[in-house]
Amino acid sequence: MNEIKDKLIQIVSAYPGAVIGSVIGLLAGLLIITFGLLKVIILLLCISLGILLGFIVTQTREGK
Repeated sequence: MNEIKDKLIQIVSAYPGAVIGSVIGLLAGLLIITFGLLKVIILLLCISLGILLGFIVTQTREGK
């Protein structure tokens, strides 16, 4: 079991972008299969809007 864990850590350390991209692609694919493309697009728009509003609130509180 430790051999598998060590190998996974080695792969993630060597290729972090590829691993993150693969996980995001897997999640996006599962969401699209489960809910449909339009609902996933609406969900991503809502998440993006939430991130934008959170960024604006943070900037306002910091006085920038």
